[in-house]
Amino acid sequence: MNLELEYQLVKDFPWMKPGDSVETYEPYDAYGCECADGWYEVIRGFCTDVTNLYKEKGLPIGITVMQIKEKFGLIRIYVNVDDPEMYPVINKIIEKWEEASSRTCELCGTDGAICNKNGWLQVLCTDCSIEQDQWAKELNRKREEELAKIRAEKERLNER
Repeated sequence: MNLELEYQLVKDFPWMKPGDSVETYEPYDAYGCECADGWYEVIRGFCTDVTNLYKEKGLPIGITVMQIKEKFGLIRIYVNVDDPEMYPVINKIIEKWEEASSRTCELCGTDGAICNKNGWLQVLCTDCSIEQDQWAKELNRKREEELAKIRAEKERLNER
């Protein structure tokens, strides 16, 4: 996710600020949100629900984000919760937003569906799926050109 969007999350939800302690180092501290910009609203929805939950309970927010990433086509949110009694409720919030990611294009945020792109699962809208296909075709074309050059050079060297 681009840094501007991540900074906006931290500005709006200070508890999302990555830690800087070596003792509590987690993937989120180093890599931030490991997904594309289209899931910004999914993450924002998760943050809003968590903030509202703690506000309703009159408690300070006791959650540490360990990792946010794409896995098997969906967003995955891993957290530590200070109060064990809050964990089931936080888990329900996570499930809600993981499910929302299953129908939100990871690239642009519009309605999407899970697609299999060369064995890689990703939620994409129709436009982004077509764009990914065109990009893959162009990449394969360039690879084939490079392989042809390598084969030609190999043949030239073997003729000597």
